[in-house]
Amino acid sequence: MHFGMTGDIKFKDMADEPIRIERFNLGTDWPPKYTKFWMIFSGADPGDEVSMAFTDPRRLGRVRLVDNDPTVQPPLSELGFDPILSPPTLEIFMELARKRKVPVKALLLDQKFSAGVGNWIADEVLFQSRIHPAQYAHTLSDAQLATMLERMVYICKTAVKCKGDMRNFPKEWLFHYRWGKGKNVNQLPDGRKIIHDTVGGRTTAIVPDVQKLPGKVAVAKVAAVKGSK
Repeated sequence: MHFGMTGDIKFKDMADEPIRIERFNLGTDWPPKYTKFWMIFSGADPGDEVSMAFTDPRRLGRVRLVDNDPTVQPPLSELGFDPILSPPTLEIFMELARKRKVPVKALLLDQKFSAGVGNWIADEVLFQSRIHPAQYAHTLSDAQLATMLERMVYICKTAVKCKGDMRNFPKEWLFHYRWGKGKNVNQLPDGRKIIHDTVGGRTTAIVPDVQKLPGKVAVAKVAAVKGSK
């Protein structure tokens, strides 16, 4: 099961804790509102059944039926390392990153590189690492890559520890201030501006005072922008 952005699983007649923080009212009926998949498991005794429903208001989740070990079959077999369960050593991380001549933001979003890193997580990792998202991955220094790996693991573990509830994320995170694209709230509490650009095909929050492009890369980016006009 892949939850997407709003998927979850519910069990009938069980006071279960939600897998995710609920942002939609599913009601009290069974099966719940927004149910896309419903399975009944038989128990050891006759009539001893467990009903499970897969709910997804936005229909971005997926359920697949596979034979044998799902981790050795696509799409799971194609995923990169898990920042929480199986982070690579720094040496392997450096090798993987420097194989790719792409903006580092695009690298982080590539699920074949690191599984589970989405748009806001990538922005947070780069902000806390003081790396500009448009810098190419193969140009990053050893120190930058070491910081990026450490921050990636920390941010993902912290988000899981908070059960995805943004209210419990550390107050100094960029996360709390990155959503005001096109509004006057695009700044950190200390006044540093937050701008938005498109990097790796995704809207990207950047704090220019913290995240700076190396000179040659910045010149090339400006030239590319002028050439496209």
